[in-house]
Amino acid sequence: MKSVPKTKFKKVAVLNLIYLLFVICFGAYVRMTGSGAGCGSHWPLCNGVIIPRAPVWQTIIEFTHRLTSGGLLLLAFYLVYLAVKYFEKKELIRYLSFIYLGLLFLEALLGAFLVKYEHVAENKSVYRGFSVSIHLVNTFLLVLVASGILFFLSRKPIGLRALSFFKKTSLAFGFFLIVIVGLSGAITALGDTLFPVQNMREAFLRSGNQAEHLFVRLRVLHPFLAVFSAFYLIAVCFYQKKEEILLSSFWSSLTIGIFAFQLLLGYLNVYFHAPQGLQLLHLLVALLGFLSYSIFCAVICLRNK
Repeated sequence: MKSVPKTKFKKVAVLNLIYLLFVICFGAYVRMTGSGAGCGSHWPLCNGVIIPRAPVWQTIIEFTHRLTSGGLLLLAFYLVYLAVKYFEKKELIRYLSFIYLGLLFLEALLGAFLVKYEHVAENKSVYRGFSVSIHLVNTFLLVLVASGILFFLSRKPIGLRALSFFKKTSLAFGFFLIVIVGLSGAITALGDTLFPVQNMREAFLRSGNQAEHLFVRLRVLHPFLAVFSAFYLIAVCFYQKKEEILLSSFWSSLTIGIFAFQLLLGYLNVYFHAPQGLQLLHLLVALLGFLSYSIFCAVICLRNK
């Protein structure tokens, strides 16, 4: 493929990734403001109409989120169009672009499910925790594929490196921990929204009360899981950094820095009782950490031309 089309495709892929992170964070803001029911239980219409009339603030937030999500879907269509135009049928970039578009459709369906079954706003159902968790797993996959498109656009893997079972297992366990911490964080954020507390002492006391809601009882687990996972991931990256593999040192250092910063943000969230701005920054850095760790693992595991 010529360099000019490749540059054009790369710009669109970068824009997709940045826009994706924005839409994810915007979705979290919708949850924080209790605006998920701003369009009622209607989807794709908003309160039964295409454009809401005399909307309240929650309706404006939810409707804007739907518009930005629709814009991301259109951008993904354009990415697929360019992939089909500039890449051969058997090239990985083309497959990844179609997978990315498919995951976006699934994300839209999951969002529609949340709205239609009213797993939004002040809904305290335990089932909402399951639907939010599934939504988050698909979000992780979207970030993984979107970053994978950029990674494989600049590198041509020709096979796997001969890594020991311990190394492969330690890297895979890192992914598992990131997902588990992400899920616990989603439940914690949901609990903070639905069952706010005045201080850390109240949060710990209520988490030990069996009469409290499940979201309240689980909330205390996230900080411990996050601290353990962050130290584990930092240790894995530091250990692998010693290996003489091209670019591994850069991505190892970047990932270590991101997770160290994430620990600080986690502490600040607990100390200041999770204000909206800190929650959004915490989520964004978590996504960037997952992205960085994914590329780090790819660099470690794949041999390139």
